[in-house]
Amino acid sequence: MRDGAITVGGTALVRKPIFGAAGALELGVSAGWTPYPEPRTGSSVGGTADLWFALSPKFSVQAGVATTVYDLPRGLTGGAETDVTVMIGIGGLVQISQY
Repeated sequence: MRDGAITVGGTALVRKPIFGAAGALELGVSAGWTPYPEPRTGSSVGGTADLWFALSPKFSVQAGVATTVYDLPRGLTGGAETDVTVMIGIGGLVQISQY
């Protein structure tokens, strides 16, 4: 992640259900801007791909990969920096109350 104190951005995702409602494939793009502080200002763009499966109504597993390219000033690092993140997760549904 950029070292700036303030970053604004957004992400757009497209989700395609697979195996009925038991899973999904998500693809997304992101863009952002860090306006402060100097010299850590600049833009960023990225992409993400995630896959998840519900093994039961209350338990799921997820896997994903994301990459972001940060366009830093040339004098600071010689150009752009790229981050790549790989994620593996386990999710569970916790029901607090039922009406």
